[in-house]
Amino acid sequence: SFGAWGYADSGFVVEVNQEGMKHVKMKGNRYSISGKSLPNVVSFFEKATKIKIDPLKVAFPLIPDDPLIHRSDLDAFDIEKLEEIVNNEKQRVSTSALDRARHGTGHSQADMFMIRTGTLNTIRLPDAVIWPADETEVEALIALSVRESWCLIPFGGGTNVSHSTRCPPKSLEPRPIISVDIKLMDRILWINEEDGVAHVQAGITGKSL
Repeated sequence: SFGAWGYADSGFVVEVNQEGMKHVKMKGNRYSISGKSLPNVVSFFEKATKIKIDPLKVAFPLIPDDPLIHRSDLDAFDIEKLEEIVNNEKQRVSTSALDRARHGTGHSQADMFMIRTGTLNTIRLPDAVIWPADETEVEALIALSVRESWCLIPFGGGTNVSHSTRCPPKSLEPRPIISVDIKLMDRILWINEEDGVAHVQAGITGKSL
């Protein structure tokens, strides 16, 4: 999937040993199982899914840098209005296929299948992505969206396990859709040490906190 969680140096790899048996190893050295052979994982997966794993074949192509998706419903004038909200910092507004695909999908099995098989054009994706940096920009974005009749979908971690990043079809939501990525809003506003309570912005991650 796009923007997957975890460490780049860690991951499971299927290998074939000298006896021709398939087994799994975890790359890297971050975890206690890293580098160790896990001989029963492949057989368990094959039995549970009734799918044979052939490590000598590529199941799906690599993730494309420029996925095939539907064109945005927003025009150049609309994008200019969005850029004005973020102080004309053009890098904080995007209609690129990669950004739109990332913000309309997540890490679910269905998402990964569509990404790997190049079938993202079968679903609706946001027409633009914007990265506000503070509440003032969010308020301006909401006001503009009310005037222009745009739909806003907040974007946090982006796992999409509850389909919260999935855009409804036009038959249900005919308005243009903008994904609001809140990752720049990651400040700690205040901490109450006595009560053990902190007030943080919605874009902060557990690791940063």
